Amino acid sequence: MITDVQLAVFANVLGVTLFLLVVLYHYIAANYTKSSGFLSALYIIMHLLKGDRYFSQ
Repeated sequence: MITDVQLAVFANVLGVTLFLLVVLYHYIAANYTKSSGFLSALYIIMHLLKGDRYFSQ
């Protein structure tokens, strides 16, 4: 059985992970240049996942 402490640790780890993913997304979006290779591909993938119409045409 999962204890209260294990559940709290899991929730905190999940929250920190999601927060860091948001920070990473904003860092990539703010520093985007078309010649940055991998980062530009990652930026386009993120926008495709969000459903931006500009990238889906």
